[in-house]
Amino acid sequence: MRNLLPLMLLGLGLATAARAGDPLLPDLTVSADDFLLELDANVELGDVSEGCAMATNGVDLLRFDATTYNALDAADLEIGDPQCPDCDSEPGATCGNPDFHCSPANGHGHAHFTNYARYELFTPDDLVDPVRVGGKFGFCLEDTSCEAGVTPFFDCSYQGLTAGCEDLYSRFLGCQYIDVTGLAPGDYVVRVTADPENKIAELDDTNNVSEYPVMIEGTEELEERVPGTSLQLKARRGGVQLKLLAKPADAFTLPSPPVAPTASGATLSFADSGSGSPPPTFELPAEGWKGLGRPPGAKGYRYKGGEGTDCSKAKLTASRLTVTCSGALVLPAVGELTLVFASGEPGQGKRYCARFGGTEIRNDAQKLKRVKADPPDACPEPSAP
Repeated sequence: MRNLLPLMLLGLGLATAARAGDPLLPDLTVSADDFLLELDANVELGDVSEGCAMATNGVDLLRFDATTYNALDAADLEIGDPQCPDCDSEPGATCGNPDFHCSPANGHGHAHFTNYARYELFTPDDLVDPVRVGGKFGFCLEDTSCEAGVTPFFDCSYQGLTAGCEDLYSRFLGCQYIDVTGLAPGDYVVRVTADPENKIAELDDTNNVSEYPVMIEGTEELEERVPGTSLQLKARRGGVQLKLLAKPADAFTLPSPPVAPTASGATLSFADSGSGSPPPTFELPAEGWKGLGRPPGAKGYRYKGGEGTDCSKAKLTASRLTVTCSGALVLPAVGELTLVFASGEPGQGKRYCARFGGTEIRNDAQKLKRVKADPPDACPEPSAP
């Protein structure tokens, strides 16, 4: 073994080591290339559990290679022994060195140095608030390849990066992507940041970030027609309460950030073909919505209405849509009942529409319940509030 300085257990346990005549600090730079948009992809469950993908199937992924290079005239970066169990058989396990975790993502099965890098996707006119953040944050830092005359030393069992060597992650590895499912088409910017929390002392921190313009094709279906699982109208003081449940045959595609309810709110339009009155529309303002999962919205959205609002609660996930509202509804409802839940600006956002028919239980003055119906033939535009 080369004459490396002992590990300095400072802060989060990191240390850098130098060979004779070398500077005392490493100097890392990061780059990305070979961008590839993979549509309707399947990933392993480990990728989802690490927070990299929204689902195991039907996701759109922006894949790319990522490389970290340690300058030839800098010091070696020594991180050391992760002190982990067999990560291949115990994915997600904790490690003796708290700076590491056992990555469950597909193709890894080894210790990852936690919070080593960050992948972010921005629109060109807003480079502050990302529209998506990659779930991969841990890496096995090792000498993948080195410049001529430099001997590789570090690997996954004793991690670091020799001066003059680089660590390469191929775009086809698990979590080596940003999940862009549902994003509107257009130009975006990928930002790759090494050591975003400044855990590693370096000669120069300003070269730890690189940005790349990318073009993403439109992947978002703005209309989804689903069977109406159950709907109930019940007379209450001050109006009629509506409670609905709609469950897709497969899975809902969640709205992308530009048309998410947390951005522009949502509306619920209720139509009774047997009524001569205009269909009422309920508003669910953006301030009542909260994104679920990591990043927020990855697992859906939850709404809680405040005092004076017509809708008390709602929830949209990949598996269901539930809404409870009260207001200007009329009993008895005698025609075909159709609901349109629109996330985003009316007429511009993503729409989920369901028809409620099938089995019917009713008391004309007090209550109507309908369960099971086929999806509507067309999803009408929501009426203006």
